[in-house]
Amino acid sequence: MKHLIALLFVVFAQTSSADQLQLLTTSLKDKLSSPEATQAAIAAGDKRALICKFCHGPDGNSKKSSIPNLAAQNPTYVIRQLELFSSGARQNKTMNEIVKVLSIKDMVDIALFYSSLSVNAQTSYNTDLVDDGRKLFEAKCFFCHGKDAHGKEELPRIASQPEDYVIKTLSSYTSTLNKRAETEMSKIARTLKENEILALAAYLASLQ
Repeated sequence: MKHLIALLFVVFAQTSSADQLQLLTTSLKDKLSSPEATQAAIAAGDKRALICKFCHGPDGNSKKSSIPNLAAQNPTYVIRQLELFSSGARQNKTMNEIVKVLSIKDMVDIALFYSSLSVNAQTSYNTDLVDDGRKLFEAKCFFCHGKDAHGKEELPRIASQPEDYVIKTLSSYTSTLNKRAETEMSKIARTLKENEILALAAYLASLQ
């Protein structure tokens, strides 16, 4: 009986997650359907993102090198990540708590707000690794993230991300302390050696 209840709970959670993602996707498309609707959403997102700005910065450029820049990030990717935090498929104590108070409208408005901002150029502290990172990126990453690392739709922009954040994120795929959704990215990240992670981080920080 306990196993049946657990199975039903998992099915319900997966259904709820899929429904929420569909609502988010539909809302995003609606708000992108006209310049007026987009601008209204950006203005609303600017106000609703007040708590987000403490970590990700008032202009979407993070205040700490271990936290990602959200400026110029693809809105489809942002709403997908918010949905993963909401469902628990992606674990981060702070984010899991924050999304509890965000509505569908809030999530879409915040995603559009950050996508409208400009990301600041980064300075790599491993400049000697940039060329090695470029070669690795061209071999393993460009197919999904694009030759300029700007990504598309559900695939994130990773150009101009803080170097420490990239190192922490890529390293997390091999850590048992982090719960992440199993994706093609997971498979690739787990093949990376420490020196390759450092090189990729240096290269991505060098991109605009």
